[in-house]
Amino acid sequence: MSSIYELQLEIAAPAESQLETAENDVELVYSAHGPTHFLTIWQEAATPLSAAMIAIAQLRNSGIKVHRAVEDLVSRQDIADRLNVSRQAVGNWIRGERRGSEGEAFPNPYNAVGGGVWLWKDVNDWAHGIAATDHDVEHLAAIDYVLINHWIHHDDLVVWTPSSINGSEEPISAWTTTDKPQLRSL
Repeated sequence: MSSIYELQLEIAAPAESQLETAENDVELVYSAHGPTHFLTIWQEAATPLSAAMIAIAQLRNSGIKVHRAVEDLVSRQDIADRLNVSRQAVGNWIRGERRGSEGEAFPNPYNAVGGGVWLWKDVNDWAHGIAATDHDVEHLAAIDYVLINHWIHHDDLVVWTPSSINGSEEPISAWTTTDKPQLRSL
């Protein structure tokens, strides 16, 4: 079973021709903030890592250099905007004055910078049932960013794509070349 994953990637400044080529293979939105360039990508796959591997391979084939996967971090105001609620409602959740639909506490901040930022997946999953959440696409968990960024920077994941077995070109297992060969499910 596959899902559509949303990935945010920091990239080297692309040429317009590279973006045009990439758009033929990948659903993407390009943005730049000062000297930093980003792509938001939507990729269908069985897992977040396989989605990243597929999308990044297509970007590399287009000549685009990917620096890293960027965490989708949200502030209190971002949470209010994305869930279409007041900032006061978000504050009530964070302070524990209001709980989730099943009584669960609001997620802990991913980082305490600036009064706290949260990983969007954690907030979106928590808010399901009490606010207008985004469940058309899957968002990445903290461990997904670790695995994807390791793969981007080290390229030492050996990926097995047994198309002869299941007819798929999608990665289904991997291990690092520095490990003893131990298959890990993606």
